Amino acid sequence: PYLDVNDALVQTRKRVYEGIRDAYKEATGQGLTINPGVLLEDLRGIYNNPANAIEKRTKAQAIRDELLGMTDKDGNIPIENIETYTPQLNERARPGFGASSALGAKMDKDFAIKLSDFVDDAVEKIGLPQLRTLKDDYSSLKAIEKYILNEAKKEARRLDTGLAANIGDVGSAE
Repeated sequence: PYLDVNDALVQTRKRVYEGIRDAYKEATGQGLTINPGVLLEDLRGIYNNPANAIEKRTKAQAIRDELLGMTDKDGNIPIENIETYTPQLNERARPGFGASSALGAKMDKDFAIKLSDFVDDAVEKIGLPQLRTLKDDYSSLKAIEKYILNEAKKEARRLDTGLAANIGDVGSAE
């Protein structure tokens, strides 16, 4: 039941987010974007660090190249591109679904979470008064989603179903 409720929350939060995105575009005449500078610097730090394993450095470079391929002429990434890319990362992170290794899967999962956080930050920073209610709804749904995921993890551990390790993927699978 927890996962069904969480799925409903994720879908509702996604619809609220789409409302925010559409209202932003209507109010400003432009799409919502993020500046990937911090993300690119983090990835550059990983692949330039000779202490990191070759696989980790190669994976960081590959993710960086993917991000650079999504940028617009101003060097920003349209949110629509992130909406498409994040599920791809989550899919690659699933065991047996394209991850070349445990390290590659972990990096994909961690980066998907980081991208989702960047989108959330972008939504929170929008200063248009007409979006206040939608932004509040979005934040509330995200908080409820986190609570439900934590409760589901507790229940899975209590039942010892082996599900607890996989529930963490659900929250970032938008």
